[in-house]
Amino acid sequence: MATVKEEHKYGKGTTEAFSDLKNAILKMGKIINDDPGTLSIEGRVKYGLGAATKVKAMIQREGDESIISFESKGGDIAGRAGRENIKRLLETMTKIDDPDFDVNKADKQQWGRVGYFALGGVGVLIILLVMMMNPKVIASNWWVVIFLAAAYYWGFTKLGKK
Repeated sequence: MATVKEEHKYGKGTTEAFSDLKNAILKMGKIINDDPGTLSIEGRVKYGLGAATKVKAMIQREGDESIISFESKGGDIAGRAGRENIKRLLETMTKIDDPDFDVNKADKQQWGRVGYFALGGVGVLIILLVMMMNPKVIASNWWVVIFLAAAYYWGFTKLGKK
């Protein structure tokens, strides 16, 4: 589990920022703990196909604007879920009053990864089943399995990058 820490400027005062953040978390998940006195909030958010991540945020004043310090813990090692949920939380905060904004909509990249994984997995499985039916094929073509696994892994990592 990776912990992601980020700070972002928000173009509103601390009271409005706290209200927007609270509403955004409620739209994306649930609030675990909030303290208007210290301007801190903790919740669980889920976006698209990803698992729920724990998000803590603390708001500080900077002139007429606010700085929001996020700490997000996701289920992946690279911290991608945490970063994506912070990004989506900020987007939800800015579009909190937009009735056309769908906070739960999965992005095309997530569906691309799911499709790639499913189709590639089925393809590799079929090839492996054919090869297992005839042990002589495995002995003479072991490099095919290694190539398929490497190509599949390479494609999956390319889909995961932005």
